Amino acid sequence: ALWAIEMNEGFYTNLGYRGELLFADTGGGHGHDPRRPELHAFFLVAGPSIRGGASLGLIRQTDIGPTAAGLLGIDLPGTEGRRLF
Repeated sequence: ALWAIEMNEGFYTNLGYRGELLFADTGGGHGHDPRRPELHAFFLVAGPSIRGGASLGLIRQTDIGPTAAGLLGIDLPGTEGRRLF
């Protein structure tokens, strides 16, 4: 991308909306700067092949699908993301 728009806290974009800017006091949104730690979520996984107490640090959401598929013994060729373990 050549440029991006990052909305201030409480404001979200909406395709096709042409009215005044409105403050959103509920709901969520997509497309925020991934460097904003207050918008980070957590990823928890457990099972016999998972090492207890390990931390993956900050991961990408696109890595969850390949990781889950790998744990199930399924290959996902051509998908975005990588297996985390």
